[in-house]
Amino acid sequence: MGENHPMNSPVSVPRRRPVAVIVGAVLLVIGTGLLAVGIVLAVSNTGDAVDSYQRVGPSGGTVTVSDPGDFRIYAEFPGADEAVGTLPLPRIRTNEGSEVEVRTPGHSETYSLNGRDGVLVGYAEFPAAGTYDVVLGGEPGSGPRVTYAFGDRSPFKSLLKGGLIVAVGVLLDIAGTTVLILGIVRMSRLRRNTMTVSPPVWGPLGTTPPPPLWAGPAAASTPPPLPADEQRSDGPLS
Repeated sequence: MGENHPMNSPVSVPRRRPVAVIVGAVLLVIGTGLLAVGIVLAVSNTGDAVDSYQRVGPSGGTVTVSDPGDFRIYAEFPGADEAVGTLPLPRIRTNEGSEVEVRTPGHSETYSLNGRDGVLVGYAEFPAAGTYDVVLGGEPGSGPRVTYAFGDRSPFKSLLKGGLIVAVGVLLDIAGTTVLILGIVRMSRLRRNTMTVSPPVWGPLGTTPPPPLWAGPAAASTPPPLPADEQRSDGPLS
């Protein structure tokens, strides 16, 4: 025998987990974290690069090179990142007295980090490891008191690693926000469309539903006729 179902038995609708909302929220959290880490790394690495430069004061000095190659030369003085015009290039000599070529840059590059303002003024190709004498150019008192900073890397190259992390974080934030919004919209639609379904299911298939418990008031019936000997006439009595 089949299983009987009571009248108006509600059919349960399975709940759908908000997967899109969860995935969107996770992506948003990860993206925001990477964004913060990337910004910190970018600022920190750029500041470390500037701090690592060797500096020669206005009176001149020496630069020690352990790895020969191309070095950048920055002029540092207050407001250098907004300086207009051409600054004198320093002169660089080896211990034997030969000059090291100093080239002017073909682009502008400035920084203002850790209390230092700098502007790129040239490049120098150091041919070998050793100590080099630096003589500042220009006439005394003809310009600002300049400190020259020598470094083998640009501070902006140090932004690359942090910048890549920031870019990944931004992409994850965009993706997470999009997935989160779509998930919320989908959940809202499912909530509106979900309802309790109550089909009239009665016992096994093919069976006849039972009669109603109460069919309303019974119809009035006509009383049966009386026997002939009990019938009386409505006429006058004789």
